[in-house]
Amino acid sequence: MRRTAGWRRHPAGADGAGAAPRDRARSALLRTGVPVALVLALVAGGTLTSRAAIDPNQVTRLTPQGLARGDQFGFSVALSGTTLAVGSPRDDDDAGRVTIFERGSGAWVEVATVLPQGGAPGSQFGYAVDLDGSTLAVGAARADGDRGAVYVFTRDSSGAWSQQARLGGVNPGDELGYAVALEGDTLAAGAPFAAGAGGAERGALTVYERSGGSWSEAASVLGLDTGPGDRFGNAASLSGSTLLVGAAHARQDGNASTGAAYVFVRGAGGWGQQAKLVDSQPAAFDKLGRAVALDGDVALVGVPHDDDVATDGGAALVFLRTGTSWAQQAKLAPGDLVSGAYFGRALVLSGTTALVGSPFATSGGSAQAGAAYTFTSSGGQWTQQARFAAAPPSASAEYGRSLALEGDTAVVGEPEVNGYRGAAHVYEATTAPPTTSPSTTSPSTTAPPTTAPPTTAPPTTAPPTTAPPTTGHPTTTAPPTTAPPTTAPPTTAPPTTAPPAGGPVVIDPEVRYTGGSSTVTGSIDCPTPSDYTLRVTLTQNGYRLSGRARGDCTGSASSFTVVVDGTMVAGPAQACATARLGQGPDPDRVCATVTVVTG
Repeated sequence: MRRTAGWRRHPAGADGAGAAPRDRARSALLRTGVPVALVLALVAGGTLTSRAAIDPNQVTRLTPQGLARGDQFGFSVALSGTTLAVGSPRDDDDAGRVTIFERGSGAWVEVATVLPQGGAPGSQFGYAVDLDGSTLAVGAARADGDRGAVYVFTRDSSGAWSQQARLGGVNPGDELGYAVALEGDTLAAGAPFAAGAGGAERGALTVYERSGGSWSEAASVLGLDTGPGDRFGNAASLSGSTLLVGAAHARQDGNASTGAAYVFVRGAGGWGQQAKLVDSQPAAFDKLGRAVALDGDVALVGVPHDDDVATDGGAALVFLRTGTSWAQQAKLAPGDLVSGAYFGRALVLSGTTALVGSPFATSGGSAQAGAAYTFTSSGGQWTQQARFAAAPPSASAEYGRSLALEGDTAVVGEPEVNGYRGAAHVYEATTAPPTTSPSTTSPSTTAPPTTAPPTTAPPTTAPPTTAPPTTGHPTTTAPPTTAPPTTAPPTTAPPTTAPPAGGPVVIDPEVRYTGGSSTVTGSIDCPTPSDYTLRVTLTQNGYRLSGRARGDCTGSASSFTVVVDGTMVAGPAQACATARLGQGPDPDRVCATVTVVTG
């Protein structure tokens, strides 16, 4: 549904920092073959009185039963009416789960836990979620050797959820389900790491349609000019017969990762591209399209690494459609924007209100605690309405990583608070005092539980949660369904305790940082020549970044190089590498202490 947005901080190289600062204002260009003059508006401050405002102080903080360190509850959120779905992709050894809450009599109550039939550790079910009425779509980006999968669940008249379909990925590493968008009987699922005819990581997006209770593939959507590394499908939003798709790493005028957003419309002949939204003055690593939202004829596009106000401060662009033509209406940025805030990394749109996340913003003196902002439109003018933050804010909690908005209710995910346990915050336009969600034993529609060991995560300074211990949810098993396979995006998790570097992967002891990115080198051993997929995370002072590379392993000590975008400082850091040889199901993970050298 168009009013939800989910994102990940470290999509294994799908995003990061590292843009060159610019002190010039930029206009935007709608590329449909003819340049269109656009208006650039920087929004800062102001209030709105034409509708009931969502109150930043009227908040319910939600945590589910059985919450454990490393679960990352709040990594994804979706809202439809009085129903809220919250993803925890790292729960139960990365098997993942989705928790359902319902609002009744003024309180939000946990009513169900949703699990996939045949779920497995490492699938990261709950990586992305979307909800429309009594239908729930859930991405499991790392399922089935990183092919990925999307699951569809429906709610019956008694309130019970059951699995209706599993849409599985095709090729290892495609990561179908990295993004999902649901409206009515239409479901869009992104696979930004799919190779296709355009080369590695060109990306792809599949549209599915439901007829009766069966889902089938209706179209494969791809931007007309996408190329290798564009990662088309990293974000998606549906509104009626219009689809908006992000390709945050698309090149423009030779600049890497400037980004783009593509508009498609459904006609008698299927889905066709209507427009491409890009920046007329491209800058490397702006990553326009990292988050997208669509409501009718209005599109909201995140540019989290925009430098116009502050380096990597970010921005959000508003585009308006008139007939079949799109033009930029405004450029949004909060009045307190600072460097490294990543404003626009998550966003959502509902009517005349936009909610934009800034997950690396400083709040209450806590670095990377995160924030979210509402903006409202009246007569074509956008005005900042309110700033939201956790109370109290916690360093590196990344509040604002996921968002949902409907009417006068907003939901903000905070997945890395309290030892990566996570939380979700619900804000409403009421005058009742803040509440804490009650914990209840709730029925769920799920597959049989797995027996994998629990996930572990690095210690943090956040206090332990006070959620009561889980009492377990009764589960029901959905009948198996078949559907075309799909792929899902990689997720990054907090570093875990791992054996010292050795075995098939060796990490060099020195990491060189320059120009907003770090270069990690090392070697891979393989018994026979094979291709490999390598993911690397760098953790320093609680700040975690990641990168990804693919290559060929020709035997003993084949060298590798992985570039990780983001800011680091000189000194010690932890580097972890996960390598998959060929299509092997069991990647090896090693961690080592490294020294970051600048210059």
